[in-house]
Amino acid sequence: MTHEVRVKDFQEFLKATGRKAPARPGFPQGEDHPVVNVSRQDARAFARWLTSKERALGLIDQHDSYRLPKDEEWSSWVRLTDEQGASPYEKTLPHENSREAFPWGYSWPPPDKTGNFADQSALIYLPSSRVIVGYNDGQPYTAPVKTFPPNHLGLYDLEGNVMEWVDDSYGGPESLPIRNYGVARGGSYLSFRPKQLTTSIRTPLPENTRDNALGFRLILSSERPAIPTAP
Repeated sequence: MTHEVRVKDFQEFLKATGRKAPARPGFPQGEDHPVVNVSRQDARAFARWLTSKERALGLIDQHDSYRLPKDEEWSSWVRLTDEQGASPYEKTLPHENSREAFPWGYSWPPPDKTGNFADQSALIYLPSSRVIVGYNDGQPYTAPVKTFPPNHLGLYDLEGNVMEWVDDSYGGPESLPIRNYGVARGGSYLSFRPKQLTTSIRTPLPENTRDNALGFRLILSSERPAIPTAP
């Protein structure tokens, strides 16, 4: 999907399955805002439902399915193609000659209306110490998807709006308590520190986490059987 799963998409899923609706976020959201307060299990259940629905309607092939993106796929969307390490944890470790980048380049603060971050409009509920000085995007909470310009691949809101679940576990040494946590990528409408908006940012979270700044997007993949080659 080029954008995050919307409130109206998730409401259709809830109506069709009878599942309990997520908690309201405590701020106004329209039907085109990204759904929040969804766990990774919720996101995977939505992907299974959407797959079954669109296969039945003939919108996708029987070998096609929706799923959460892998951490490596998410990195490729923001031009992180030379990360070192096998797991999300290892990729967060500092490496020689590594230089942190933002989705818009290396400058700080971001250019106005680059994405939905903790901006001056958020001063209605955030202290001045928790917003980006001088930055304005006009969206104090979540914004409708596609409000801000897409990236070079036509993908929206990778840098902000809501953090997004990916399919991987965090990883790391056996002694690391959070190694089996899920991973969220990107920043959100609450992000105000430079580190929170770097392309490499990863947030380890228990996979049952539900948060006002956490949502997801899906990817359509195909697992067609291999065609035998002639001997």
